Amino acid sequence: AIDLVIYFLIQTACFAEIKSFETALICASGFVLSRAWSGLAAVTFKSAKGKGTLQSFSKPAHKKITVFSEVLYIIGTGFFMMNLNFKTGGCAFLGSLITFVYYRIFSYKKFGGTTGDIAGCFLQICELFTVLCAVIAGVIL
Repeated sequence: AIDLVIYFLIQTACFAEIKSFETALICASGFVLSRAWSGLAAVTFKSAKGKGTLQSFSKPAHKKITVFSEVLYIIGTGFFMMNLNFKTGGCAFLGSLITFVYYRIFSYKKFGGTTGDIAGCFLQICELFTVLCAVIAGVIL
């Protein structure tokens, strides 16, 4: 419960610091970006167990088509974010990329792969970290 309160406090503080419409659009794009990363991970990362919610969604997916479309979403969203404001959008995109890499390392090291619960946790952390990086970049830069 304490972690949830801390998460919402950080998220509220980040949203309260958004000062421009550009930064707001970059933060909103972070929601699209986090779901694209999550979709890419669902079909490319090893599963921690043979059955589960994540497996039921990722097994029937056409891997090549899914990877191609998710990469297009990631690249397109990244260009959109950086086109709005190069520094703020770039920092937000970099924040989501760092979270994605950490998700891969963490899930493999601790669980031997990913699960639906870990994927949901990644989604929330990626959204928060993307907004946090955008706000920090907007304030500092």
